[in-house]
Amino acid sequence: MSEFNPYDNRVVEHPLTNFDAFFSLLKCIIGTGILAMPLAYMYSGILGGTILSVLCIALLIYGIQLLIMCMVEASRRNKVGYMTYHETMVYAFSEGPKYCHWFSKGSGYMVDIILALSHYGVNVVYLVFAAANLKQFIDEHFGKVDVRIMIAIIGICLIPLFLLRQLKYLVPGNILASFLILGGLLAIFWYFFRGLPAISDRNVVVDPSEWSRIPFALGIVLFATSSVGVMLAIESKMAKPADYIGWFGILNLATIFIIFLNVTFGLIGYWRYGSNTEPSVTLNIPVEDALAQIIKLSIAAAIFLTYPLSGYVTINIIMTHILKREVKHPHMIDSFKLQLQEGRTPPTAQCLRVRPLRVSTVMSTLALAVIPSLGGSLWVTWLRVWHVASGSGGNLLATAATCLPVCLAVVGPT
Repeated sequence: MSEFNPYDNRVVEHPLTNFDAFFSLLKCIIGTGILAMPLAYMYSGILGGTILSVLCIALLIYGIQLLIMCMVEASRRNKVGYMTYHETMVYAFSEGPKYCHWFSKGSGYMVDIILALSHYGVNVVYLVFAAANLKQFIDEHFGKVDVRIMIAIIGICLIPLFLLRQLKYLVPGNILASFLILGGLLAIFWYFFRGLPAISDRNVVVDPSEWSRIPFALGIVLFATSSVGVMLAIESKMAKPADYIGWFGILNLATIFIIFLNVTFGLIGYWRYGSNTEPSVTLNIPVEDALAQIIKLSIAAAIFLTYPLSGYVTINIIMTHILKREVKHPHMIDSFKLQLQEGRTPPTAQCLRVRPLRVSTVMSTLALAVIPSLGGSLWVTWLRVWHVASGSGGNLLATAATCLPVCLAVVGPT
């Protein structure tokens, strides 16, 4: 009898092709963090920044590959097509030394909480970044506008995108976002190469008195490259998951491109601006230039389109591990397909149960971006309201509750 192969027994609804996975992977890593890479070089020097970038990305990808191999091995031993990160942690601790058994269930929830909160925080950053850049453009051409209003508008516009549950339906947006952000970065290079000083004017190695800033550089590099939850989600939805890892796998091919882009962008940016490098290099670009405004708008649009990809991790963890609910056709596209192809309405109750939660997640990040002290408590409140409403038929109440942060964004304190 041949050995059980999890890849051959994995069933995926709406699987990703290798092409889809490559662009989704690029988009999940290339985000706002790369705009701070010149600052990482300023903190650590040319040599230190390059070593940190290459080493951190290499270790991250190596760790992801090991994790995926462990997940596949756990699936093989349990004779199932796929085991999640949560399930793999529980299985590993329960099968390990006896003194680890007590933490088996807790280990699964630990990784869920870490991944959900980290991607939730990234979504808040994305929301603020897109709103701030759009505000600059509107201020320049139409007059001053409150950033809270921009956050509210963008948050509401994100709701339809966030209702798309399947990664397959996010691929067109991921491809467009990849081209937008890469185009914006290439345009920024035009500013970099104008008036480059002598490379000798920049620090190859930072002075020992400034070594205390190296941890900040490390934090920037990690922020610019870490997106573990999305990397695992992409692999789980591939039509050919065996092509994801390995020497010439999708993950490694994307990594080579990302290392080259991060190192080049960070080094040239620091070479151009030196000690005047801002936390986001877009702040070094003159706001009155038409090209600069196009750059900021294109990057803001790319980040806007990235929000559903990053948020997928948080909402997937909540639905599958915390609430433990299986929902058929939980996104708009499948609902429309059912109506058009079969001439009947979709399972409305199931759809309405998941939609208030997804809307609440968007609104919670909106509230956290505008009023940080209220965002977390509001999200917990919405979760409770949704849980009660979904079981009693009061789904309109749960949906209405999500409108509260919009009012707070407009009238709340600065």
